[in-house]
Amino acid sequence: MHWHGNTPYDFSLVSTYFPVLLLVVRSSICVSAIYWITSILGLPQQALLMFTVCIVYIDSLMMHDNSFDRACGHLCVCALAVLTQQQQQAVCSSSETVLMIVCDLLWSACAGVEVILRTTRVRMHGQQLNKTILCCCFACGRVAINCSSLGFMQAMCRTWLYNILCALLLLCSAFLPHQDAILHTSSVVYICAHVLFVHLYAVIASVTLIVCVHARLVYLHVAQNGNTHKNDNVHRDVLHDSARMLPTVFPNTTGNSGSTAPMQAQKDYSDLIKTLQAAKRASNVA
Repeated sequence: MHWHGNTPYDFSLVSTYFPVLLLVVRSSICVSAIYWITSILGLPQQALLMFTVCIVYIDSLMMHDNSFDRACGHLCVCALAVLTQQQQQAVCSSSETVLMIVCDLLWSACAGVEVILRTTRVRMHGQQLNKTILCCCFACGRVAINCSSLGFMQAMCRTWLYNILCALLLLCSAFLPHQDAILHTSSVVYICAHVLFVHLYAVIASVTLIVCVHARLVYLHVAQNGNTHKNDNVHRDVLHDSARMLPTVFPNTTGNSGSTAPMQAQKDYSDLIKTLQAAKRASNVA
């Protein structure tokens, strides 16, 4: 299954979801291994960092040909989120709390605005590098002022949610209103990366917005296809009825001696052409 921007996916095929399931399983194993090494083996932080970097690098080499994996950043984003949020619980000051709230709201709002723009504007515009830089700035700022640790179950749930949102964006990319709807790696990470870092309430609000916007996009696509099929059926019925009218409009006038019958047939033919054109215009307007 090739994951390209304008490819219409068959949601009834199980093979469509294989890349998503594979990434979810691998990311779950990676997150579990990080927590297992931290709690059981008790390796120092630099050894844990080296182990994680090696795992992520080898995995990215193995899955380089998978475009879905590339769009989601392989295991890099999930591993960074776990490594940078494993510090011990600390007491947040009032200023740190305010900064975290502001950072979470701004990051979630930027992701929501990007989702709305992608599903409504006619053409895509560049600025992928600017989006990547902005996402990195949000992530660095959020980690710098973070004073709470990320639990194992919370890390797993955030990892699953991140991968599912990436799959939703890629599967719905074929329904976008523009033709050059190829999702780049920076686009997916820019929209979904905040799920791994921001507060739970901001995650719930952002995920609800993303799901609702894409559900509306799918609904509009299905409704448009239904109207197109309906118009095609109406046009086909009009043509079929017109074909049945031809024997009555053009009767056999071989034995007639006057010119009244050919003139009447020509007039009826002109009326029929006008009727067909009016029906065609009406079907296009509908």
